[in-house]
Amino acid sequence: MAEKINLGGGFIQATWNHVYSTHSDSTLQISFIPYRRGDPLEPEKRDTLYLDYQQHIAWGQRQDIVWGWAIATHTNRIGGSLTVYFTPPSQGLQDFNSFLQDEIALVPDRLYVTIGTKLEHNDYSGIGLMPSIHTTWSPSERQRCGSGVSRALRTPSRNDTDLNVNVAGFPGSERHTRSG
Repeated sequence: MAEKINLGGGFIQATWNHVYSTHSDSTLQISFIPYRRGDPLEPEKRDTLYLDYQQHIAWGQRQDIVWGWAIATHTNRIGGSLTVYFTPPSQGLQDFNSFLQDEIALVPDRLYVTIGTKLEHNDYSGIGLMPSIHTTWSPSERQRCGSGVSRALRTPSRNDTDLNVNVAGFPGSERHTRSG
């Protein structure tokens, strides 16, 4: 018979949009995500709170600028067993990022280049920079081609840094033979 594990969670989000003018607007979002796992050997509880802000500015006839920042706070408690456990079992982490992006119309309605960068900080790997450049070409109203180059970073998780696994080995009988 399979063991039943109780899972629970949710998601709540509030969004506030503000239009300053026909050339500028902003958005502020806050969200909360609780997660529970009632595993008898390894119970888990996680709560994540996000706060995100973005502002859009149309600058002149050819530039479209977006900038913003976000912060996330994570708290978690993960139980353990003799073979698998986390050190420490409870932890609070914060992630922060900010970004700036500018889409420039080289040929209006036909050719665009978008340059930008994102700066990110997390408790595991510190500060990282992720620049990018993308181009978009529209030969007609119904066709679009694009290409881009971006640098991506991987944020380590608790599994990478805090997970402990105890593995036992049992020696077997060995037969040594000698050739003469």
